[in-house]
Amino acid sequence: QPLGAPATPWGQQLPMSTSHLALYEELDEAPEPHLPLWLEGDSLAPPCGSELTALSPLLDFAEVTADDVLVDLGAGDGRVCIHATVKYGARSVGVEVDAAELGKFRRVVGVLGLGDRVTVLEGDFTELEIPGTPTVVTVYLLPEGIAKIRHILDAFLDRGCRVVANTWGLPWREPCKKDTTSDGLTLFMYKQELDEHGGSSASPISPTRRGAEEEEQALPSE
Repeated sequence: QPLGAPATPWGQQLPMSTSHLALYEELDEAPEPHLPLWLEGDSLAPPCGSELTALSPLLDFAEVTADDVLVDLGAGDGRVCIHATVKYGARSVGVEVDAAELGKFRRVVGVLGLGDRVTVLEGDFTELEIPGTPTVVTVYLLPEGIAKIRHILDAFLDRGCRVVANTWGLPWREPCKKDTTSDGLTLFMYKQELDEHGGSSASPISPTRRGAEEEEQALPSE
């Protein structure tokens, strides 16, 4: 029975050694007849996730190692996080709001026994705080999505994280590295060195927008 078939709970007929890529191949092939029509403006992300063949080029470009904690914003079914953990040994955190995608993500984590290495966060990443000390952040968002979370990405960069954008970059920053893979995938990396005090790496990333007007309002009255 296909992995994505709802009649059988995931993990009951699949060995722990099952390849994570094979699981995602089954997911990609499984019919999803009840998906709503995707319309422009419905989401910050494209209507489809990263191709499986793009995962290793993406994470190689991001220079992911076993020392990293990777955060994927808009993680979908978790394939970037799972690949980062299984192939590269990194810990990973995936943030996703869509219930169907979260179900797939959690089930793959359970099938592979990765609950101690992969964290699944449910919610809108524009409203959540990201726990821990991430070192690399990956985003595959539409240009309007990237613009909407500019303050979040800048906060990660201020903490010394590497931010890697797939297809659409951060137009307000100059990438420290850019490449186009053999499959035509365009990748951008952004880094900002921490200051001598180590930045604010001890604090969680907050989505709160602190624009000039809000900072002004926050000042005590004289």
